[in-house]
Amino acid sequence: MNAIRRKLKNTTASIKLIESLSEALDEKRFDVVIAGASAQLDDPQLSEDEKARFLFFKAVAQDMSGDPISALHSFVALKKLAPANPDFERSLRIVIQSLNNSAATLFNKDPETPALEEIYQLCTQHHYAVWKLTAATSRILAKTGKHAEAKARIMALLQLSPNDVDYLRSGLEIATLNDDQNWLRTLVAHVQELIEKRPYHFELIELLPEFEEGHSPTQRSS
Repeated sequence: MNAIRRKLKNTTASIKLIESLSEALDEKRFDVVIAGASAQLDDPQLSEDEKARFLFFKAVAQDMSGDPISALHSFVALKKLAPANPDFERSLRIVIQSLNNSAATLFNKDPETPALEEIYQLCTQHHYAVWKLTAATSRILAKTGKHAEAKARIMALLQLSPNDVDYLRSGLEIATLNDDQNWLRTLVAHVQELIEKRPYHFELIELLPEFEEGHSPTQRSS
């Protein structure tokens, strides 16, 4: 009987704390939510359901406070606790999108920041990296002499969609940075074939003057 009473008491306290955290989240007191949830997660007697609830609050607060990397780690841990929960999977995808958005902001400030590679690795490990992030990190790899890895990332995109103009532009750029003349000729020939089939596709036509005559590729801010 005492054990049952203790359990009921703990459950009541847990419900009140969750209500308090929910209120703090609504009021955008994210540091309060993160600290409160973290303190509860240190309790070894928490049930799996309770861990999931507190971890969810922590992850949401981390993301909303502008720390998507920490939020991603929390949501990954959350998925391990409740792999069948579709809400947690959706939340993880939202955080991945936040990370991709953060990468775009970082790129605009410093196109060669090492933080882009960290974000790329996290995104690809747990879901996906958008083309802009893949292109940016491939460019960094090429400029630092990691030619094979830079090429592999763009080749993976081109295998998915070999006629995509953005992917082709990235391929032409990385081939030029790598001084990979064979790959560059192959890509230019492919673009020329596409232009013959689509003579009014001006984005394709605009690609070639940048690369045919050995000019440096235009840096894109995307």
